[in-house]
Amino acid sequence: MRWRSPGFLLVTVAVSMATAPSSRAQPEAPSVTERARELKKQGDAAMDQLRYEEALADYDAAYRLEQDPALLYNAARALQGLGRYPAALEKIEDFDRVAPPELKARAPALAALIAEIRSHVSKLTVSCKVPGARVLVRNTVVGTTPMDRPVALPSGKAVVEIEAEGYFPFRRAVDLPKGGVLLIEAQLVSRSTTGLLVVRTSVPGADVFVDGRALGVSPVETFVDAGDHTIAATHPDWRTTETSTTVAAGQRKEVNLALKPPGLTSRWWFWAGIGAVVISGVAVGIALNTERGAGTGDIAPGRVSGPLSPALVGF
Repeated sequence: MRWRSPGFLLVTVAVSMATAPSSRAQPEAPSVTERARELKKQGDAAMDQLRYEEALADYDAAYRLEQDPALLYNAARALQGLGRYPAALEKIEDFDRVAPPELKARAPALAALIAEIRSHVSKLTVSCKVPGARVLVRNTVVGTTPMDRPVALPSGKAVVEIEAEGYFPFRRAVDLPKGGVLLIEAQLVSRSTTGLLVVRTSVPGADVFVDGRALGVSPVETFVDAGDHTIAATHPDWRTTETSTTVAAGQRKEVNLALKPPGLTSRWWFWAGIGAVVISGVAVGIALNTERGAGTGDIAPGRVSGPLSPALVGF
């Protein structure tokens, strides 16, 4: 066993060389064992130079010729260098299962290595009542429903999609937990009787209602039965706006709702009437009929300061 830079442990195993009678007329082709040994040597050299793809190809080719457990270990390290942690975990667990004790003893901190690789792997379980639906993670097909066992995947952020003929696709952004399991329960909606309605509003933060049902803040999307539907949007600073639309079965219908600006009554103060003030114990009636912009001027509604004209004083 020896260490290879940059920290990859490469297990070196002595391979017995089969001898054959020499022939002066024609040299014999390399034996299977010799070819496996040469491929492993090439893989070791590629690992030294961080050419993980080449090293992995050489180790896999050698293992197909000779099922040497040391090749499983080295292939796992190459996969680790490539960031392909689920495959690396499978290889290192195979090594742990089939390697003889004397070989495993030459791999220091094997348990720690397995734990390190496993910490980068997440397992995904999908529950879906539609059989034969394709399950994609990060745009790659990882299985079809029903999934009888979890799928090992690199942990981290991902988009899970489930597709089946005659159904609207299911899509969800997830964070695959490190060393954990994530369960997704997907309900596929048939295109034969249902449409997908997407509602956007001109004002951010508007609340959207479809057929009186609150759907949250724009933009929203929801599945609806084929037919006519009423859409409304509300916002505290804008007028409630309502419209209607027709959604066909299997259709993806987008509606952009432009909220109307608030009316004048919500933007201005109208003062019209008689305000009463008391000066030195005398009630004074003041006729007010002005329009003043909200937040402009320095006189509050119903209040007058300064000298009053005698013509305004009444008894």
